[in-house]
Amino acid sequence: MKCPQCPHANPTAATECEKCNVILADAQRNRRRSEQPDEIDRYCPFNDHGQVCGKYGTCSPSTDGSGPWYCSEHWGKLRYPA
Repeated sequence: MKCPQCPHANPTAATECEKCNVILADAQRNRRRSEQPDEIDRYCPFNDHGQVCGKYGTCSPSTDGSGPWYCSEHWGKLRYPA
């Protein structure tokens, strides 16, 4: 198992790195936490001639939760234009 702290390759069953002595389970857990995305911007980015809506967004075209998030009023305008 490769150490997430340093580039040392450890045996598969190792619980701590032979080179830097970091506990591998803790280092992996901390690495996963740091790779999580920052808080998602949930405010409506609809821009009407330079004025951004800014209401709390509840609808998004993305399937992974990343946004952008639109308020229900602007979501309707984007999805079903008049």
